[in-house]
Amino acid sequence: MAGGSSATAGDEAKVITILSIDGGGVRGIIPAIVLAFLEKELQKLDGPDARIADYFDIVAGTSTGGLLTVMLAAPDKDGRPLFDAKDLAKFYIDESPKIFPQKGSIFSNIGSALALATGPKYDGKYLHSLLHRHLGDTKLDGALTHVVIPAFDIAYLQPTIFSSFQTLLAMNQVAEHMVLAGQQPAGKSYIVISIGCGTSSLPKLKYSAKDAAKWGILSWLIKDGSVPILDMFNAGSADMVDFHLSVLSAVLGTSHQYLRIQYDKLSGSAGSIDDSSKANLDRLVKIGEELLSEKVSGVDLETGRNVEVPGGGTNAEELAKYAKQLSDERRRRRNN
Repeated sequence: MAGGSSATAGDEAKVITILSIDGGGVRGIIPAIVLAFLEKELQKLDGPDARIADYFDIVAGTSTGGLLTVMLAAPDKDGRPLFDAKDLAKFYIDESPKIFPQKGSIFSNIGSALALATGPKYDGKYLHSLLHRHLGDTKLDGALTHVVIPAFDIAYLQPTIFSSFQTLLAMNQVAEHMVLAGQQPAGKSYIVISIGCGTSSLPKLKYSAKDAAKWGILSWLIKDGSVPILDMFNAGSADMVDFHLSVLSAVLGTSHQYLRIQYDKLSGSAGSIDDSSKANLDRLVKIGEELLSEKVSGVDLETGRNVEVPGGGTNAEELAKYAKQLSDERRRRRNN
């Protein structure tokens, strides 16, 4: 196990463990709260030194989920995870106002609108310096477990995957070979935990095709304090991942377990990706805590909507069950 994690055992293991974290800017506080709970449950089972990177063969994240991924898997000087999961939310609370500085006056808002029309809303300099301060020259191949950070190459108009997992570079060829040969990953089962950054409860009430048909380019970029085109892309990508994983889990059978944790009642400023005001950050913390007490939900494959899982417990109860399975799997590997 690299750095004490389950990663190096992954190729031979019969159970592959995967953690996936959505993108969502400051809303990364929501999965941070969930991850802190999961790590606490693992520590109840295996002691105070247990860390999330010790239990997952692959940790993947997009955008702010990629930041959380790196924070969980990057090593400190002692070869252990740089951040405890309990410190992730505090990192967002302390650093978000500097990454996404807020401008309050009417004149600064006009200036921001003009700047947005001609360049990026934020220059990213503080975020870059912050990452360099914590990570230095650490490379992906130094991560304590396999990490996967999807991005998009605008030059070639195709997805790009940054990863310490070298076989991902040939994923298309591997998949094509398996399809042509009629193969399935023999003897493998999967434990997948996917954590979202929250979505609007009823996005269809937020925008309508009738109204959008009359929009010009500015309305797609700015509408009632939101960015409609980003809202739609973010919600659509998150929902499609959830839908496809649910279908895959159903097809592969009960030996493949998939837990999706998502808050679907965001409203107002809580739905923003860059509102770093103290009031909003505190609200996101409360949403994360509330999410743990909600009933576990899953995608209805006929309607595409999230529904409560019949007979399911709360998200906290399900995470505790998954923590036990992760702990048992890690112990099994150590004993082999």
